[in-house]
Amino acid sequence: MMDSLLKEGGFWNWLKSHLAMVLTKQGIESTLEDDLNNFIQTVLTEHKINKSSICSSCTTELILSCPTKNFCVKGRQNRCVSHCSTIQGEVPGRNCAKDICHHIRDKIRKQHRQIPNWKSTDATRWCTDLVEIAKCFVPPTDRYRNAKSLKDVDFNGFLSILICKKSFGRTMPNLLSEKVNKVTKVRDMGNDIRHSGDLIVSRTNLETYIDSLISLLSDAECLAHNEAAQEAVKQLYLLKKNEVTVPVEHLNEALENAGEEIDQHLNKKDAESTTGNETKRQNKEDAMQIPRKVINDIKTEVANKETLPLTQLDTIVTIKLQALKEMKEEIKGEVVDEILRKGNANDFPQHAYRFDILSCLKYKHLCKRLRHDLVTFYRRSQGTLPISPLIIENDVPLEEVYVQPTIRSIEITNAFLDANNATSKHETTVYRSLCHCKGGRRKDLICKKGLLDMVPGTFVGY
Repeated sequence: MMDSLLKEGGFWNWLKSHLAMVLTKQGIESTLEDDLNNFIQTVLTEHKINKSSICSSCTTELILSCPTKNFCVKGRQNRCVSHCSTIQGEVPGRNCAKDICHHIRDKIRKQHRQIPNWKSTDATRWCTDLVEIAKCFVPPTDRYRNAKSLKDVDFNGFLSILICKKSFGRTMPNLLSEKVNKVTKVRDMGNDIRHSGDLIVSRTNLETYIDSLISLLSDAECLAHNEAAQEAVKQLYLLKKNEVTVPVEHLNEALENAGEEIDQHLNKKDAESTTGNETKRQNKEDAMQIPRKVINDIKTEVANKETLPLTQLDTIVTIKLQALKEMKEEIKGEVVDEILRKGNANDFPQHAYRFDILSCLKYKHLCKRLRHDLVTFYRRSQGTLPISPLIIENDVPLEEVYVQPTIRSIEITNAFLDANNATSKHETTVYRSLCHCKGGRRKDLICKKGLLDMVPGTFVGY
């Protein structure tokens, strides 16, 4: 997985494709907002409703009749689960007391090419929040339910609104005149990229996708004269040349979207989740943690910046991936050395063969925390020496009274441990040299002996 991510910038191209989606979304957001505003104004004008009238009482359950497709769910005894919370005495599908919400409901049905997504919308906010109208035209998934504004809707949601809302067929006839059109092609290409199993996009596919986005923003008459859309076109051209400077706000949105796609890969339950393929599934999850870690590191790296040149971002991604690769190889080497030291690979824990980067990072972090805790503990409990038993409260730090002893390392290779026939004698200042040979291999038998007037006793370790 690591080698494929590094090869020819495949993972970097995948991230850039998410950035291209965000830039294109910025170009069409104002057009969508204008259309949704016009939708509400049209309803008010057609039914001669005062423009200051607002209703926040009609819930989605009350304004929709039962049964309603894409909303009602049958439970026990064929009872509708979606309408079971309806206020007692109220009839689902009633008209709005202020003569507004049922007209909006009917207009949504007329404007939708298929069946509205009623599950994600909140009818109590139809009069005040445009995003609640927009939710009726996005795919029926839970990811849009908590959106508070259009900015919380991703690029795929924007494309669904363009495709499903009939008004755009009139304002963008050259894009949406056929069933398979430029917008649907961009959506399908984006889905292939977003749901890529290996999170890799080739340079050719990236350029083709960017060209399709540029065509989308240029060919529609309502977008061709839109300032935001044409600015997005310029940014996409620069992105294609790797010369764009990206606002960190847009970069973070792209990284968030990419992170969500990785999380979906991690949470996806497929045939590999069965007991027989548990190892295979676990290895796949471990591999997905690598790009997730890179994305989190990039967010930390750019947290205090306002803009970032793409070339600098390219360098950050490459460095992060390379560092993770080196760490993975380092941990892998340590495991292999441990297997060689034990002499039998079967004695080594089975999980050690999984050289997943997340476990490596957790292991390194835990070791660092353990060292820190040990140092803190010994400094507090053993870091001082009493001057006198009569004056307990007056202790002095050990550093002030400690005198480092002379430590000699003697390596003996004969069977009788005769120090006179030692193969190597040298002074040392660290205990590590007592545990390892010059080549780095661990010693099998270690004897530590102190002088009787200094450190009595002998320690033997195997």
